[in-house]
Amino acid sequence: MKFLFIALFTLFFNNLLISQNTGLYGKRTFIEFNTVSNMPVFSWLLSSSDGYSSSGAGNSLTLKKDLFDYGFRFVIGRSGTKNAGVSLEFGYGFSNLSAPKYIRKTYIDQWGYENTTSIDIRHERFDVHTISFMPKIEFTSKGGTLPVGLNHQIGLGFSSSKIIERDYKYQILNYYGAFTNEEVASFSKNIVDYEQSYKGITILYAFNIRTPITKSLMINYGIRYTLNLRNNFVSEIGTDQYYYPKDAVREDIRRSRLSNLLSFNLGLTYAL
Repeated sequence: MKFLFIALFTLFFNNLLISQNTGLYGKRTFIEFNTVSNMPVFSWLLSSSDGYSSSGAGNSLTLKKDLFDYGFRFVIGRSGTKNAGVSLEFGYGFSNLSAPKYIRKTYIDQWGYENTTSIDIRHERFDVHTISFMPKIEFTSKGGTLPVGLNHQIGLGFSSSKIIERDYKYQILNYYGAFTNEEVASFSKNIVDYEQSYKGITILYAFNIRTPITKSLMINYGIRYTLNLRNNFVSEIGTDQYYYPKDAVREDIRRSRLSNLLSFNLGLTYAL
């Protein structure tokens, strides 16, 4: 992260020294709002199974692929020179995570012995929300003028994902007395720790174009390549006292985030 913050300081300091006409009609500060979307094709290729989605009334579930993930990005930035600038990006993303097809449960049987059983389940996909923060460096090819036109963006940031608690549909196919009636009734609320956050690091390269439509407003569109890595150095809250172990959830989210390599953005940029 150090090189990004050094670049931030250097480019903003240069603003005090540069008098040439840069930006859109001399406007070098900009804010923008983007929508980001992707089809998780890499997830389809890497995953051997699909998840379940709600269909119809009752607990009806259908096995099918997760077709679409999306999110929003808010950016504030400034051109430090004609060809280079910096920006800060805040994001909120929406995705889905396939639930496990079986879980393990340790219980005390009627004779007082401890046993472990494997339980087959069908569970609706979990909703996952991800918050991200990322400083970025933006630059153009020779002859370009930020924030207008074609630009390249490089960023390194942090993300935090959580599974959202709601009334998911599920079916327990066999449990052979491993659960009490009360546990069965509250199964979906106990399968994961909804207070647990899963933190990571995101590396970004974006190929982006801003096209003016007025003297202050630009349409913004492009392609984003992201590499999402789990941060092993951030302590996480929660316990392992769940039927679907915390480590398994963390690994599934890591795999899901890692497979989202390519996305598309579309939005508006306003120059100040």
